Amino acid sequence: MRVGLQCVFGCAYEGPIPCERILDMAEELLSMKADMISLADTTGMANPLQVKQLLSQLLPMTEEIPLVLHLHDTRGTGLANLTAALEYGVNWFDTALAGLGGCPFIPGATGNIATEDTLHLLHSMGIETRIDLAGVAGCSQRLEQFLGRSLPGKMYRLADQAVPS
Repeated sequence: MRVGLQCVFGCAYEGPIPCERILDMAEELLSMKADMISLADTTGMANPLQVKQLLSQLLPMTEEIPLVLHLHDTRGTGLANLTAALEYGVNWFDTALAGLGGCPFIPGATGNIATEDTLHLLHSMGIETRIDLAGVAGCSQRLEQFLGRSLPGKMYRLADQAVPS
């Protein structure tokens, strides 16, 4: 059972979320035998320091239970937050083609970190994903054409060029 905690790093209505509140909720989910816990930065308010602070306290509690980060890029810190989580061994991340998404309940919330931008970062860091960056970028480019509007992702715009996998 994968369970998710939303607005973990801040709420547009309540402001900052105390770390203890997240730890208490995670402890409750673990007692219910959750197989995976997703931490969502629904508002895109997280910064790398917050990510590190929470993970340093949460990871000892979760032991073998994988943590997933669901990062929005509202304030442009999505990939920086991903990099911070990688330093703590987190290797599950939600992404979206071309950075699509958002949240209708959060004013100004933009989409998730773009799949192809995430792949580019990981590959450039020498992290093997076994996912074809050029193929994903091509899908995002077709999605942009289908929707008839520019999307927030960056690497998909290079789909016609030689994008290294």
